[in-house]
Amino acid sequence: MNIKSSAFTLSEVLITLGVIGVVAVMTLPSVIHKYKIKSYETAFKKSYSMLSQALLRMKADDVYLEKQPSNVYYFNNTFSKYFKTIKKYNGSTCDLTVLGYKNSTFRDPSNSVNFNSGGHGQSAFILNNGAIIFYTGNWWTFSGTNGNQDYFEFMIDTNGIKAPNRLGYDVFYFQIAPENKLLPSDQATFNHTIPSSANCCNLTTYSTCY
Repeated sequence: MNIKSSAFTLSEVLITLGVIGVVAVMTLPSVIHKYKIKSYETAFKKSYSMLSQALLRMKADDVYLEKQPSNVYYFNNTFSKYFKTIKKYNGSTCDLTVLGYKNSTFRDPSNSVNFNSGGHGQSAFILNNGAIIFYTGNWWTFSGTNGNQDYFEFMIDTNGIKAPNRLGYDVFYFQIAPENKLLPSDQATFNHTIPSSANCCNLTTYSTCY
């Protein structure tokens, strides 16, 4: 009885490997992009949770940033106590290169223009996980049913000096409303929106630094 054996020829193997290679080249960038976006989203959620917990602890200690004077030292010395802070920078951070960044400012969500430097210009502190929290120097006052209420602003770069340093990816803008309520900006933050009663600085049209 004759038994026939079958096997792939070398040319068939090479053709198959070639097809696999082409498919990989076509799909790999999409996979990498989705992975990066997911990692940015995860970092945002971790940071949001960390900030929320810090504000709850502040509230338990009867500390409310929005009721305090708007100065660099109060922000750094008070807010930073509720994080694992490894370094505080009380000088101007309008130019991000003073903290080790490659570029002097962040980019907007479309990556087409620079974020206004006044949004991160009045000091910062660095956390042990590499994140950096920036003081904007701004307080907003809104009229409501309970009278005038102040809102305090800050920014966080969830992965520090690492790229992309872009709003809505690794950089996020927040406000602290009365009673230490944390309000994310509506600027491309992941599935979080800011109430209409709150405000957000103009991201690109002014660049006042202090």
